[in-house]
Formats: sequence, C-alpha cells, structure tokens
Amino acid sequence: MQARLNRPTTFSPSCGRAWGSRALRPGGGCGAGVRKPDRRIFELGAEAAGRSLADGGWMIGDHPEYDIAGGAAAGLRTVWLRRGRPWPESLPIRPTRTADDCATAILDLL
Repeated sequence: MQARLNRPTTFSPSCGRAWGSRALRPGGGCGAGVRKPDRRIFELGAEAAGRSLADGGWMIGDHPEYDIAGGAAAGLRTVWLRRGRPWPESLPIRPTRTADDCATAILDLL
C-alpha cells in the first residue's frame, strides 16, 4: 500500500508552529494533559491533522523510548533521528527508518 500525503503535518518543537495544518507538541502536549509515550498524545496528534491512528502515519523523533517506542506502540511507522548516536541495543523495538536530521527524514518519506 502506498502512503497518501494529502495533508502532512509535522509537529514542531514549539507549540503553535507546524508544517501543514494544525500544531500540537506531542512531547509536552501543549496542555493536552498527556505526554509521550502515552498513546493518547499520538491520537491527539492524528486528530489535529484531521486523521485517526487507524489511517496510519509516521512518528519522526529523536528519543528512542518516547518517540520511537511510543509511536510504534500507537501503530505508527517510525523514523529515528540518530544525530550521530547508536541505537540503544537494550530496547526490543527498532525504528522503521533512521535519518540524521528531520529535513532528511521528511524528504525520504516524500
């Protein structure tokens, strides 16, 4: 199945800024009352983009447990921003893809 990218949204490090539709900061939740790796924050992110987790999607992040394990547990494919670091071998999960930076990750997905 090929991914549809008709309304992509990337969540920015600061609330109120996003590429795409609406912003939500999954790490801090922007008052959402939940934080990563809680599945609900990924549900809220999907809702902010006018989607549901059932639609599928990608979590791009640099934290192995909060971003990658949390996103995978929510049913998302993941891209780990390695930034020169090795993947922690102690984690049973692995990212779907890896990239050196966010721009490269997004370009690879397009």
